[in-house]
Amino acid sequence: FNDDVINPAVCGTKDYNTIHLISRNQWTGFEGAPTTQLFSYQRKQGNKIGLGGSIFNDVTGPISRTGAQLTYAYRLPVNNNEYQLSLGLSGSMYQYVFDNEKVTPHDNIYDPSLAGGVEKVLTPDAAFGIYVYKKDFYLGLSIPHLIESRIDLESLDQESNKLIRHYFLTSGYNYILNSDFILKP
Repeated sequence: FNDDVINPAVCGTKDYNTIHLISRNQWTGFEGAPTTQLFSYQRKQGNKIGLGGSIFNDVTGPISRTGAQLTYAYRLPVNNNEYQLSLGLSGSMYQYVFDNEKVTPHDNIYDPSLAGGVEKVLTPDAAFGIYVYKKDFYLGLSIPHLIESRIDLESLDQESNKLIRHYFLTSGYNYILNSDFILKP
């Protein structure tokens, strides 16, 4: 429902402004179950520019990630205006929190290596995306975690605890079933 969270090049590709408010609770009833909240806004600025932003909160057990993201996209016509090519870049800042008090050792045995308290760190990030689309088709490639920033929390391994670059390929087609229904796999 919110493609611009995955690919910054999607920002501003709609002919209307979009606002998304999303809340997700996974594994409801289990202690420390993942929860996510997201608020995002994107708009087309003129014929070539897309602007957007989002605020999010993601919590899983003792680890939480809260942050904000700003997005800029630029569109170009391709193949005699049959398609549009959008290039997008987003910058974000995350606050990672590790709450040692929420960690329960196996069999509740005291472990002196577990530090107490709450650790927090701010981490920058960036993402890049390419998006080719027309009215009934789209194809996108996005690369989050361009910077591969380290999450420097004292209780975690400094060498292996960093954001790892990923690659997302997305595509879709709108099948017009009739004047009231469109199937969008």
